[in-house]
Amino acid sequence: MSLRVAEIDNAEQATTSAKPTSIVFATLKDAVGQRVSIETADCSTYTGVLADVDARYMNARFAGKVLIKRKDGFVEVSRDVLLPGRGIKLFVLPKEMRQAAFFQAIASGEWKLSKTAQKKRNPKAAAKAAGGPSLALKKK
Repeated sequence: MSLRVAEIDNAEQATTSAKPTSIVFATLKDAVGQRVSIETADCSTYTGVLADVDARYMNARFAGKVLIKRKDGFVEVSRDVLLPGRGIKLFVLPKEMRQAAFFQAIASGEWKLSKTAQKKRNPKAAAKAAGGPSLALKKK
């Protein structure tokens, strides 16, 4: 499972408070202490145990050994890596995270998706709800 940072809803509202305001941020907080992979904008992949995720800037910090695979095929092992949020392209979470409480909350309707996320999931229904024209392509 991967979460693209560009698709984070309510990212501007995320603060450093203990209460998460974004589904994505709350899910990443649940992933702390688990083995995750992060792909950066320069196509490098960092794999290790996630130690912390910053709520404001989405910086990710790994603790212990981190396996780094570069675009050119170079592989190295480093310790205690901090990745700035602006350079993170996507997070790859473990399969166990599919059962995370926040995904269950989305399914039950407790969390509502932002208008942007609704348009990405179902542009026709979002346009109809907004009263505007649909930009979805029709099948022939």
